Amino acid sequence: MDDEESILTLVSRHVSALGHHPLTALSADQALKILASVRSGPIDTVIVNIVMPSHDGTWLINQLAAHYPLGRVVIATGVEELDARITLKPNVVAYLVKPFRACELRDVLDIRD
Repeated sequence: MDDEESILTLVSRHVSALGHHPLTALSADQALKILASVRSGPIDTVIVNIVMPSHDGTWLINQLAAHYPLGRVVIATGVEELDARITLKPNVVAYLVKPFRACELRDVLDIRD
């Protein structure tokens, strides 16, 4: 999820090239609607930007923890330092600072619990 369409498209392309099937959302509300409507199988990882209009990434991370507790969250943001109360949530598995390289994204998507 990212509110900048160009970044969303770029990350989606990288994720697809790694063999994953990304679903994209331009807002936290849209991301939750997508998660609620997916019937093809579980979504195992959500990539979340923190700074967003309306509901921000922190709000979404809290919603994911409450409603999708088994899902993994990768934070991908331009914010270099985040409060540990965000980055240490049980469902957050990685934290990437924009701009990040495709290999960094690959590495965090390969993380398994």
